[in-house]
Amino acid sequence: MRVAFIPTAYRTPIFLGIAERLERTGHRVDWLSPNRRWATWLRRRGVEPAAVLDVTGDGKSWTREPTPTAADLLELEEIEGHGSLKARDIIQMDPLLRLRPTDYALRYLAVCARLVSAFIRERDIELVLGEQTWAFELLTGQVCRSLGIDHLMPHTVRIPDPRFAFFAGPREEALVEIRPPSPDDHQRARDHLAEFRGRQPRPTYMSIDRSVVQPNAARLTTLVRHVLDLAGDPFDETSRRPLGLVLDHSRQVLRRQRNLRSRLLERPPAELPSAGTWSPFVFFPLHMQPEASLDIKGAPYTNQIEVVRALARTLPLSHSLLVKEHGIAMTRRPRTFYRDLVAIPGVRLIHPSADSFALTRCAALTVTITGTAAYEAALLGCPAATVAPVFFDRIVDFPRFDPYRDRLDEALERRGRRCSEDELVAFLAHVLANSFPGIVGDALWQPESASDEMLNRITLGFQRLLELRQVDDFGTGLG
Repeated sequence: MRVAFIPTAYRTPIFLGIAERLERTGHRVDWLSPNRRWATWLRRRGVEPAAVLDVTGDGKSWTREPTPTAADLLELEEIEGHGSLKARDIIQMDPLLRLRPTDYALRYLAVCARLVSAFIRERDIELVLGEQTWAFELLTGQVCRSLGIDHLMPHTVRIPDPRFAFFAGPREEALVEIRPPSPDDHQRARDHLAEFRGRQPRPTYMSIDRSVVQPNAARLTTLVRHVLDLAGDPFDETSRRPLGLVLDHSRQVLRRQRNLRSRLLERPPAELPSAGTWSPFVFFPLHMQPEASLDIKGAPYTNQIEVVRALARTLPLSHSLLVKEHGIAMTRRPRTFYRDLVAIPGVRLIHPSADSFALTRCAALTVTITGTAAYEAALLGCPAATVAPVFFDRIVDFPRFDPYRDRLDEALERRGRRCSEDELVAFLAHVLANSFPGIVGDALWQPESASDEMLNRITLGFQRLLELRQVDDFGTGLG
């Protein structure tokens, strides 16, 4: 089968390891690169130059004439008709491209669309694999749909952990169905559910978040090399410019130290149920931002302060709204973000070191935009609500709860669609049947994901996907 990967920073070494293994079994792999440095990296490791599209080779065409032509706009309008995203939506979802003038961003998207479409046709690519984080990746997904081919994302299923599935669509609200669950899957699901409730583990992907803020000489060296690479890649629209990158990292260090000392973040007592003014409450964990889980999957609910404000408007006086900071986001938030939150009536801002499972168990309701906390709450048998569409929202009490339309007081007064034990087991069995063991991770922040053992394991999942694709025997959804 003829497939293409999209290089994505330090996930690229993972994808190359998978690609090499797929090619040994007779598949052909091409590459759609949004920047020069990873295209060059691939060629230096033996990838045939003709198999790599580097869109920055035409970078002057969108920088010299940064205004879209009539043909550009017509092409983007045509692509818009084949997917759920509009061109301006894609721009707003990208944390860097949205800082550019709109005309420049549209011209960039139009040039990339032409190059990607031509390459896919010329190489007769049948399937594209990769993330949908940057505008280039989101646009490629739209182009694929306009050409009638799939763009699938290998991504963690969060629970059971560590496992990954293939997701269709930019918001990951549907996973690719590999097979129906078996009796063995149901038994394993029951065991997983019991183990999860007993251990209450942190997700494996959180190890990346933790490692980002931990000093490491090798990573510092990589950062320096990365900055130098950026200097020679002026048309890359998926990375900050070298000076901006250095300043951003410097600000993160300073913000973390300052915010950790902030008195605006409270630490709840160990015994929440008997803690007087701490109970009852609604629990709302914040998302990291910028982050695809919010800026793309959570769109248009991306302004977390306004979401919290909307929730607080219909919160009864008998309850507080506990808003817990994300452990890594303290490096990104200005102090004004916290001040704006605590100024909202009924809000208490909670320190990231607080135990999320304890908060979930004691909360009258856990509300997330797309966060794992709602998934965990549902599996624990606790009331939960999700705001944006997400693949596990079928098991929460209030799926797609719109804080601007729906009322918290009404949700607290009535019981949602609480799943039975058998329904939770059936959901986990379906996830097990349509996912694979392993971590499709990041070679820099999760080195174990680049080991031969891990690459061999996760490649089996990719091979199974391609086998089904060759007979056109897979779908999306959760039945």
